[in-house]
Parts: sequence; C-alpha cells; structure tokens
Amino acid sequence: MPGMLELILAALATAVVDLVLTVAVLGFVAVVQWFLDVQAELDDDDVAFTVTRALDTGGYTVYQGIFNQGSDRLGPVRRVDAQRLDPALARAHAREPLVVFA
Repeated sequence: MPGMLELILAALATAVVDLVLTVAVLGFVAVVQWFLDVQAELDDDDVAFTVTRALDTGGYTVYQGIFNQGSDRLGPVRRVDAQRLDPALARAHAREPLVVFA
C-alpha cells in the first residue's frame, strides 16, 4: 500500500494548481494563513500538507494543499516558488519533503 507522500505526489502529477506564487521568502505564518483561509471547505477526511522540492538554483518549489484520505483526491492546491524558506518552515521540512499539518 502506498504511503501518503506517494499518494499526494501521484495526485499532484495530474492536479490543476489553483494559484502559482513567486516569493523571496516563504514563511510558516503565510502557509498556516492559507490553510486557515480554505478551512471552511474541509471535511473530516481532509489533511493539510506541504511538499517541498529543492531546486538546483538554491530555491524551492512548495506545493501546499488539502488531501482527502478517503477519496485519495486533492482539494485546493497552490504552488509557491521561493528563493528560500523561513527558519520555521525549513525546520518542518528538514527531514522529509512532506509535512502534514494537523
């Protein structure tokens, strides 16, 4: 059985990203605020996540979204291209590209 990271990456491969942003620094507070903004759309099977990908340029691509564990489908998703992550977000992703927010 595939893990959550594999399920999310498979869903992202075919997802329509709602919004693409480019920022100098992506902050943890901005990530949490986006989740708060979309929380009215959530149900009990939904989990909030971020997936980071380090780029050769030294920057990051961060996918942020909602994943429904019951249907293995994505809800709202946005992509943020950042030159760097703030320390709190960098710590959250220090060990794994996937962080699930409870």
